[in-house]
Amino acid sequence: MAHESDDPIINAKDFESIRLLIEIHNLTSQTRFGSVDPAKSVNPEAEIQFLEFSEEGIVLDTPKGICAEGHQLEININALNSDPHLNLKVLGKVEEKEQMGPHRARVRIHLTQFLKQQWEAFQGLYAAKQEDVFRLLESIRGR
Repeated sequence: MAHESDDPIINAKDFESIRLLIEIHNLTSQTRFGSVDPAKSVNPEAEIQFLEFSEEGIVLDTPKGICAEGHQLEININALNSDPHLNLKVLGKVEEKEQMGPHRARVRIHLTQFLKQQWEAFQGLYAAKQEDVFRLLESIRGR
C-alpha cells in the first residue's frame, strides 16, 4: 500500500507544462495568425510555440509562412494555466528566420515595445517553473 502524504515529494503540477495561446499580427503583410490551446490542438502544423528567451526578445516555432526577416510583428501571448492569468503584448521585428523542415520555422524576434511589468511577469512564470523542477530534483537527491 502506498504511503499518502499531504506534502508529496513528487507533485504532478511540477511536471505541468506552461500552456500558451499565441496570436501574431504581421504588421508588414497585414496578416493574422493564431495558435489554439495546445491541449486542444488538432493540427500541430498550425501551432505557434514559444521556444526560448533570446538576449533581447523571444524565439518562436511557427508555421513557415507567417513572416520574413525584417517584418514587424504584434504578438499577444496568453498563459492559459498561470495563476494569476498572464497576458503579454509586445511589438517586435523579425531578426532571423530559420526553416525547420517543410512546414515549420524558428523565428527570432527582437522586442521593440512592451510593458516592463508584463515582460517581467512572463519571464517570472518560466523562472518559477524552473525553480519547482530544481526543488524536486534536490528533494529526490536528498539534499
